[in-house]
Amino acid sequence: MPNTIHQWIAAHSSWFLTLVAAITLAALVQLVDLRNGTLRLSIDPSLDTISTLSEADRDYADLIRLRFGNREPVMVVLQSEDIYTLENLALLDRLSRTLASLDGVESVSSLTATAIPRIEGGVLKYAHLTEEALKDPDTPELLRNASKGNSLIEGQLVSPDGRNTAILVHPQPWSEKELMQSRLAERILLVIDAEQSRGVHIMATGSLVIRSEISDTVARQLRTVVPIIILVITTLLALVFRTIRGVLVPLASIAIALVWLLATLSFLGKPINLMTALVPPFIVTMGLAYCAHVLTEYEHQIRSNENMDAVLRISKLLQAVSVPVMVTGLATMAGLLALMINEQDAMIEFAWVSITGTAYLLLLTQLFVPSVLRYIKPGYPLKPLPAHSMFEAAVEKLSRFDQKWRPLILRVAIGIFILSLILISRIEISDVFVGLFPENARVRMDYQSISET
Repeated sequence: MPNTIHQWIAAHSSWFLTLVAAITLAALVQLVDLRNGTLRLSIDPSLDTISTLSEADRDYADLIRLRFGNREPVMVVLQSEDIYTLENLALLDRLSRTLASLDGVESVSSLTATAIPRIEGGVLKYAHLTEEALKDPDTPELLRNASKGNSLIEGQLVSPDGRNTAILVHPQPWSEKELMQSRLAERILLVIDAEQSRGVHIMATGSLVIRSEISDTVARQLRTVVPIIILVITTLLALVFRTIRGVLVPLASIAIALVWLLATLSFLGKPINLMTALVPPFIVTMGLAYCAHVLTEYEHQIRSNENMDAVLRISKLLQAVSVPVMVTGLATMAGLLALMINEQDAMIEFAWVSITGTAYLLLLTQLFVPSVLRYIKPGYPLKPLPAHSMFEAAVEKLSRFDQKWRPLILRVAIGIFILSLILISRIEISDVFVGLFPENARVRMDYQSISET
């Protein structure tokens, strides 16, 4: 028989629904600015969060950048049959000036933006190219001669064969987070695209460009992954339960848990970063498992005794599912707690955010879901679950297969385990993220082309 706690929860379901509604409303107020409808939760797109550096080391690196400038320039390369033409030099000068005027750019270095050394009468002189000089037909050859053999120019700003020239764009000494939020890399690429012309191919690479593309890629994936997961979950729930409650109750529970979690981050002033952005898919997946267990038991209850009192049904439901769901949730939280001993701050933050979301799911599964089910009529006449026979047949076939081939399955599993141990030893740790992109991705193609010049 259900104990007193289960009976009390079932009898006071309306209280729990009211409490959940009040907390959810407060969470929405915390999460959304009602004056302008914007989210109070910020997003940190930088890669600082997955850096192995401690927060103190990152602060020190930001201080060094502030005092001595940013030492990771963006390299813009113009590729042509011959850079030393009036047309190409005018393009180089125009592009250099446009890039230098961008907000977030401290300075640029290029053939037309740098003082070129030359010797006149045995005297070393430095001079910038003027607008008048860029119209002089003799300028290209003079510039070629001034660059040839000059180690400060040749091999740095222009290739020895005169087919490639570089513009080094030095960002302001801002932190990576500030540079990412300024969208400087994106604006540089827009300027480049606007200047693409026939006969000249313009490329860009550098740490800022690669990291910006990584951040954008992760953000795009997250915008698609969560909706796809929810769509798949909705489809599975509809196929398995074939009831409105079997679809809406789990989705409502997961949505409320996410709202509570995001509101908690907003209240604590914690932005969503590249690590904590992985928590919502995790919460959606775990929420499905918890709610599916409760709903499966509920379906069993109403099919076993259609005329059972609603309060008694919910009491028996809680008696059957409270311990398994609680043990599963606590085991998940215990596993996440193991990440708290990690030296990387990002992993620690991911752990406690995931633990918080799991705790919210446990509360909702134990209180909100049964309370909602109490006020939903089972719906008569009840029909057997359409997918039951299909799943049952598949499980029986799998069971017979496992029993027949048990020795072989164990040998294969042991072999795969040993092979995995061997392959683990070959894992290399690298921060060259450009290899993560497809071969036809612009950021990778530009990086490889510039590296080969």
